[in-house]
Amino acid sequence: MIREQCSISVGRMGGLGFVAMCVLACGADAQGDLPQVPGCTVEVYAELNRPGDLTFDDLGNLYVGNGESTGFIRRIPPGGIVVENYGETHLTDPDTVLFDAEGVISGTVGSILVGGGSGGGNIWAIRPDQSIVLVFGPTDVFNNPADMVFDSTGRFLLSDLDGDKRNVLASTGDFPAVLFTVPASPQMMAIDADDHIFTKLFGGVIQIHDTDGSLLDDAFVTDLPEGNVPIEFGPGGSWESGLYAVTGTNLVRIDEQGESEVIGTGFEGSERSIFGPDRALYVSQLNVPSAPEDRILRIVPLCPADLHVDGVVNVIDLIVVLSNWGPCPPEGECPGDIDDDGVVGVLDLVALLSAWGLCP
Repeated sequence: MIREQCSISVGRMGGLGFVAMCVLACGADAQGDLPQVPGCTVEVYAELNRPGDLTFDDLGNLYVGNGESTGFIRRIPPGGIVVENYGETHLTDPDTVLFDAEGVISGTVGSILVGGGSGGGNIWAIRPDQSIVLVFGPTDVFNNPADMVFDSTGRFLLSDLDGDKRNVLASTGDFPAVLFTVPASPQMMAIDADDHIFTKLFGGVIQIHDTDGSLLDDAFVTDLPEGNVPIEFGPGGSWESGLYAVTGTNLVRIDEQGESEVIGTGFEGSERSIFGPDRALYVSQLNVPSAPEDRILRIVPLCPADLHVDGVVNVIDLIVVLSNWGPCPPEGECPGDIDDDGVVGVLDLVALLSAWGLCP
């Protein structure tokens, strides 16, 4: 990884009071300027041409879609920097990727699904031996996969960027069928702990649908940029478990009422995002003016006890620990589990009190 050396300064941000701010002390270097995120380090994980969608396998390998009209998807082993082509041949419009851990769609455990649109929609599977099989397509049922996700039951969901159809489709292994239709092209999706489907639409709105496709909220968020905006739910712990969006300029956290809080700046050119198995946030960026190469960023909180991710360990973080005291739920997030041992308890309280004050 290529890491900026950061210094810590103290400044006031909005109504949060004094917080530690990660300042990129080096300025523009060979990797270009990096975003600034309060209480976090920001580093270049890898440099590669036109990175698209991001997905991790269960070994920590990161797979990256390709924004070219034809090309290979790329694999980056744990630790970053090294980039290698993945799959026995290039594919058409291979910008959307998803790890199929159980082989629900691919039929082969551990395959990487790749979505593309050219002459109709296609979904390929790249098997662990890097052989490639066409799973669905070419088809006009969906024309251009914008995003692909699994919910907690293993159901596969696909948003179709086609501006005429405007559908989100679902599959449990059979051919995808329309689950619901939205008023504008569906782009990115995120799934919450209850398997509600959050869909960012072209035009800046996020809608929420239930598991059966019924509409729960037609305007959960209304003020996002109209273009591509990655959305992901936080993993808890140092990151809160709300919805995070990369707006193209800012990293924002969205609460349960749909209110946004800016927690980072300088995210121009951001394409996709994902929280990794290490609970870091990864963001792919294209055409950043100060950077000589397209790149993937890795964003890591400076101190795990900073559960609110605001650069300081204080009473807000203590409340999170005390409010979630006891065993973590069998599924979903576990705010307050600082040491990630499945229990919010004395060890987490000791870790929090030991880190009390400004993050280093």
